[in-house]
Amino acid sequence: MATQPAKRGAYTTASRLLHHWEHTLPHHTRFMSRISSDTLFFFAVIGSIAVCCYPLWPPELRTGVYYLSLAGAAFLGLIIVLAICKYYPGMEYPARYL
Repeated sequence: MATQPAKRGAYTTASRLLHHWEHTLPHHTRFMSRISSDTLFFFAVIGSIAVCCYPLWPPELRTGVYYLSLAGAAFLGLIIVLAICKYYPGMEYPARYL
């Protein structure tokens, strides 16, 4: 069954459903609202100030942040190694797993 192109300005069934769906979403399902962007900006400013005050942190906190950054770097390295191994010849899954 061939479909005819819609006339200019006419809604097709799919576009009517999409239009209805877009305008019936509750407000909280939108990703970024004005409140959340203001909150994000506030925490970005506070985080920037806290990072700039790193020399004023207590030694225990600095040591903890140091080890946390090492763990994050190791995790990032693991992800990169896994991405490289994905394309390494001979590392394909055996046929029985496909």
